[in-house]
Amino acid sequence: MEHAFKAAALQRSFSKAERGQACQLISDLIHKSGELMLKSLRDGLRFKTKSHPRDVVTTTDKAVEQLLISGISKVFPEHQFIAEEGTAGAAKSNVLSDAPTWIIDPIDGTMNFVHGFPHFCCSIALYVQKQCELAWIYNPMLRQSYVMQRGKGSYFNGQRVHVSGQEKLQHALVYVEWSVRRTEAGDVASTQAMHALLPKVQGIRSLGSTALNLAQLASGMCDAYFHCGPHIWDFAAGVPLVLEAGGVVLDPCGALRGFLLSCSRSSGKMTPPNKPGQKQTAKPGATSQGQCGDSTANMDDCFELGFSSVRLATAELMKALELQPKFISASTRRDMYTEWHGRIEEMIKKRISKVYPDHIIIVENKADYDKRSALKLTAAPTWILDPIDGTMNFAHGFPYTCVSLAFWQEKQPEFGIIWNPFLDQCYTARRGYGAFMNVKPLNVSKRDQLSEALIIHELGTDLTFADKKLKNIDQIARKAHGLRSLGSTVLNMCMVAQGFADAYYEFGCHAWDMAAGVLLVQEAGGVVVDPSLQPVDLMSRRMLCASSPKLAQELSALLVKCKSTMVNVDQCAEQICQLVDQAGKQLLEASKELRKFETKAHSRDLVTTTDGAIEKQLMQGLQLKFPQHVYIGEEGTAGAATGRKLSDAPTWIIDPIDGTINFVHGFPYSCISVGFWLNQQPELAICYNPLLQQRFTARRNAGAYLNGQRIRVSGQTQLQRALIMHELQAANFPRELIDRQICNAEQMMLKAHALRTTGSAAMNLCLVALGAADGYFEFFPHAWDVAAGVLLVREAGGVIIDPAGGDFDIMSRRLLATATPQLAHQMVQALANWQIYEQRDDV
Repeated sequence: MEHAFKAAALQRSFSKAERGQACQLISDLIHKSGELMLKSLRDGLRFKTKSHPRDVVTTTDKAVEQLLISGISKVFPEHQFIAEEGTAGAAKSNVLSDAPTWIIDPIDGTMNFVHGFPHFCCSIALYVQKQCELAWIYNPMLRQSYVMQRGKGSYFNGQRVHVSGQEKLQHALVYVEWSVRRTEAGDVASTQAMHALLPKVQGIRSLGSTALNLAQLASGMCDAYFHCGPHIWDFAAGVPLVLEAGGVVLDPCGALRGFLLSCSRSSGKMTPPNKPGQKQTAKPGATSQGQCGDSTANMDDCFELGFSSVRLATAELMKALELQPKFISASTRRDMYTEWHGRIEEMIKKRISKVYPDHIIIVENKADYDKRSALKLTAAPTWILDPIDGTMNFAHGFPYTCVSLAFWQEKQPEFGIIWNPFLDQCYTARRGYGAFMNVKPLNVSKRDQLSEALIIHELGTDLTFADKKLKNIDQIARKAHGLRSLGSTVLNMCMVAQGFADAYYEFGCHAWDMAAGVLLVQEAGGVVVDPSLQPVDLMSRRMLCASSPKLAQELSALLVKCKSTMVNVDQCAEQICQLVDQAGKQLLEASKELRKFETKAHSRDLVTTTDGAIEKQLMQGLQLKFPQHVYIGEEGTAGAATGRKLSDAPTWIIDPIDGTINFVHGFPYSCISVGFWLNQQPELAICYNPLLQQRFTARRNAGAYLNGQRIRVSGQTQLQRALIMHELQAANFPRELIDRQICNAEQMMLKAHALRTTGSAAMNLCLVALGAADGYFEFFPHAWDVAAGVLLVREAGGVIIDPAGGDFDIMSRRLLATATPQLAHQMVQALANWQIYEQRDDV
């Protein structure tokens, strides 16, 4: 009671004067914090990991947090604190009470900060009675300040801002963060979000700072933001900024957990942070007398002409933003174009042609879209222009847009000029003279370990190969320190040249997208190559740049590996369904005849002529379509079976008749079971029992089905109410192993509602997926027995683990499948005393 009264008294005493005092205090403290961050970057910093390698903390995080808490405590000694690092004694709890509470993230985007990537900030929010009264987000590197006062709006650098007002998802620019949190199936968590959003939105960006993402959403730079699992200090200031700017905050409870921020209640665009002429950007001096083509002019004159032309173009670009230009789609709704593209192109082309009429000019012109395939880079002097690189960013007011101009001769870059007027950043490079940003020399980071590297990527506007690109990203996200995406090819290259990122790759970029960036990265000490490590070909629409040759090699090897595992899963599904249907007819016909069989390893290990015939039919049919794939078959009759080692390669795991003893005896629990695995994870599954006319199918992230109808597990959580499937194996085993199986069965019989056995591992898993059984355990099943069934259970909502409670390993010959995690835990406990380990399938 005393605490509640004290909190209420504090809330009432937070007067207008104290609010003003708080605003002045935080304004001073947050700028001091920014100076401390920038000083740390200049002096060099070290970091440690917290809960995992990507959860980093620096001494600067703690120093900034200490500075803020001690400064606030002097003025408001009774206030409470929730802070990420908890360095001060005042920061003891993450529970938000009614008392005035400051929620602090000293450096949001610490990984960005560590790499020098310019998207990090200090985030502070004051909550009273669990309502945010004041919020600040400050990015010292870009000098961006966001402030919110409850009931008075949100502000960016002193100007009031509103969300974009975008209501159509197909026109939305969405922020999504790549978070490496493993799902049961082993995916990167945000992959599912990417798969769901990519086909439906206009573009996706990834910047690595929750607070800044929210601040930019409030400013109208993007239209929505999705993130799995942010902490309270990550979004405490950003959420109220969005709400005060007219946005909406949601917390969906579907498969994609997290919070989604959608802007649909207001309108308005941010005012560009910098106007032309605010800061004079000088060009680097040079004394080169190199010849500019066949002209008598030297390279200095060419560079001077290019620089002055780009400077005029950026002024036009800022003018265009103020006039809110109309955007049209050149080829797709993501491939955007404005009338200002044409204006800037014509202006620069006229200036160049007037001085150098014999020079070639390659531009991104809407009228040339049909001629792109005919573009050739020759040895002649060639200017390559992108009037607006990052057009979608430009459309949304996202400040990563630039004018890019390059001059190439003898198929080599001579100079490049890249000017981003929104951030007042001018990047220049000349062959042999270095790379510069606003006259400051640039150097790449020289980081050469992928595990320590910040990688930039783009999905591009063409989604024809979106699945393949996502698989690339998925694999790189597992290996790299972090991933980012800015939406501008040449500015991504600038980030590498500046040392803010360590590598960048893209498939699908055009010559004008990267022409100026190639020399910038090279002159800053980096490498620019084709993703295959061959020399870069400007017209190939493929490029990889990195801070070091070693990093380029490591990234290239991973991309090549991804390419080798990229398959058309739709095509695979269509082919295997046709083949299994044909094999089912063969199995059904064979069941009507007297079935002759032979024994393999022991009297209960049977094989019929039908087993061999079906496996041969399936493997040959698949090999005709997919000759490069790997095959693991029980019988190995086709010569296509390539051993029992499971790799990342596309792999078909086939059991032509699972439940052969059942088939021989006419007991109707036998099936054709085929699983398709990729990157050591199941992608497709089909189990077909023609005797019962049951066709079970599943596809990763698409659900499980019986004869075309969606199926789900039972949801049973209590072992005493569960129907459990199991199998007993006595195949030439020592008496001890047989006794252990019987003991397991006895233990389960005493605790479960009932035990059942069908004699088919695949059919047992199908029954769990169908909800007809609640659990299944078995020791000694082979990989081909369960390769399809494990995906069926997972896609039906069930759990697949090792009987000891660890991760499932398809080659271990051990499996536990249940409807729920709770039931799995109880079954693991019941089996704890009688675990059995047999020789693996891959040994």
